[in-house]
Amino acid sequence: MSEFTGKKVLITGAAGVFGHWILEAFLKTGADIICSDIRVDALRQQVASLGSASGNMTTYGGHRPSSFHSTIKLQGISTATW
Repeated sequence: MSEFTGKKVLITGAAGVFGHWILEAFLKTGADIICSDIRVDALRQQVASLGSASGNMTTYGGHRPSSFHSTIKLQGISTATW
């Protein structure tokens, strides 16, 4: 069991190369992933490429950085560390 099992992790810029690596790493930990990127189509492709591993992932495409506070509130995250 990982220290991230059952915890929510917000990944921004999830559609890029680094986002892909980060998504893969956190999916292996059992974390609940919330991923966002302003590039909606690229984010959909990213999730599709992960296949069945994306089962515990929520995506928000098209969000601008100013809306991340809204995303955090939607997910019920009370605190975040940047």
